[in-house]
Amino acid sequence: MAKGDDATAGIEERDIESHRFPPDPINNRRVQYQGEYILVFNEETEEQRLLEEKVGEYKPFDVPKGFTTYIRGCKRVCFDKT
Repeated sequence: MAKGDDATAGIEERDIESHRFPPDPINNRRVQYQGEYILVFNEETEEQRLLEEKVGEYKPFDVPKGFTTYIRGCKRVCFDKT
């Protein structure tokens, strides 16, 4: 499997240097994340919903449908449908 595929399928992935998860055009999602940097944004409208750095705890973030998730310095990541 390619980097990020497990996390998108609901299986925790660890130690990802950087990755961009494409938007889900139909469903809102929730991502569990721990690491250095997470950004949730809409590439078409340039709207930014979330930017957090130094996320020390594994915690959930909401990702609206149509929004891209970019991570860097990831310790753990996993997506769930909401």
